[in-house]
Amino acid sequence: MSSSQGYEYCPYAEYECFKKNLNVFSTHTTGDHSTLCHNTLNETITGDQRILDYFKQLKQYLEKYNTSGISETSNSCRYINYWLNDKMRNLDKLNPDNFHLFKKYAECEGREKKFKCTSAIYLLPEEEFKSINELYELYDAYYIYRTIQSKSDVICNYANSFTHKHNNLVYKCNYKENNNMCNEIKSVRELFETNIVETRNVCGKNLIKLLTIPDAYAAEKIKASEFLRSISPMPVLPSIIVISVILLFLYKFTPIGSLFLRQINRKNIISNNLDEQTQEFLYNSNKENSNYEKRSYNIAYKSIGYF
Repeated sequence: MSSSQGYEYCPYAEYECFKKNLNVFSTHTTGDHSTLCHNTLNETITGDQRILDYFKQLKQYLEKYNTSGISETSNSCRYINYWLNDKMRNLDKLNPDNFHLFKKYAECEGREKKFKCTSAIYLLPEEEFKSINELYELYDAYYIYRTIQSKSDVICNYANSFTHKHNNLVYKCNYKENNNMCNEIKSVRELFETNIVETRNVCGKNLIKLLTIPDAYAAEKIKASEFLRSISPMPVLPSIIVISVILLFLYKFTPIGSLFLRQINRKNIISNNLDEQTQEFLYNSNKENSNYEKRSYNIAYKSIGYF
């Protein structure tokens, strides 16, 4: 079964932009940051203390965009949340209890100033994080491939790295609930295919073939097609044969046949009687006409004799 269940993802272009902007800031920056806030949380946090460095980096990012006039978007907050989840999962030990402390850190550092996206930061469930991470690793593979300028075999390796990740993901498109992910896979694949033409000239047959992205709605389309075929009119000749067999069966083996035969005989008798009456009427009419003609002739003859 599917595991993505309609999760939301950043499109490739936005993901690349967010990642570049966040990576500008360093965890080792010693600018205007409160030592008190750092020390206070340092005593609260259990486990790997690098989490405070990530808090500091994220706070710098949010601070810049708080004053830049750039509006908060769902995708920007979504990426920030993913980024912090990714960093925390790379720590020696993930402590879910530490995750909510970023909001306290931001409030302390902000001196009662609210930062964008802080309410959208939370610990992602493992299944959701894994699904998002798989797609973003595909994004990273395309970004590395696209930025390589080498015309040697090196670019073949990066192209195949993207294809490997792509082919390991496309099976998820068999499921309708993964439609969001599959749309993003299709988009980044189209970008890759626009660049791969020149790479083929270098790599030739060394390139791995991209698998076809399955259609999650294929089963529904097949069922619809079968339904339409089932309700379409039967061909003329088979229809005639079927109707003839049915009528023969009714005639031979059911009372309907005898009733139908009686009706036919009755109609034949009535038709014959009508024919006889018609013939008799025509005969009598012809006879009367003949007598009338004779009478006319005799009258005419006698008149001639008189003169």
